[in-house]
Amino acid sequence: MNRREKRKIKKEINIFVDVVRIIKQYFPKLTQKLNELTDTRHQSYVEYQMSVITVTRLLGLLCGMKSMRETTEKLNTEETIKNINALLGIDLEEIPHYDTINNIFEKLNINELRKKQKYMVNRLIRSKMFDKYRFKEKYFQVVVDGTYMMTFKKRHCKHC
Repeated sequence: MNRREKRKIKKEINIFVDVVRIIKQYFPKLTQKLNELTDTRHQSYVEYQMSVITVTRLLGLLCGMKSMRETTEKLNTEETIKNINALLGIDLEEIPHYDTINNIFEKLNINELRKKQKYMVNRLIRSKMFDKYRFKEKYFQVVVDGTYMMTFKKRHCKHC
């Protein structure tokens, strides 16, 4: 495959359309569940719902953005804002700044986030979406990509 063909395929793929379709089909209550996350901010300063914060972060991760600054810079487009509005059913004028997202995630109770993750996994299993991928027609395989979870400039320990 040459570079031109790769560009054509990349142009035809709209990850956001796929994400919206998957969320609406498999996670109809996701927005509601994300808004149930405990918001530790002083309520007089709250401009963005928790669903906006978490969806913005999720989109950054799905698009392979390595930093929150990059997420804010690259997702701050009219098209992205329009798409987030359509996904969440809101009228958003701007996406949250990366400092806002970082501050919220620093204080967020990880167990609450894990409950939302559990909801999503349970919905996918119940929908039998992954049944055709079972190992020996019985077991679900779990694949974990730990790339960039930890990096060191020098050898960290004798096991590295």
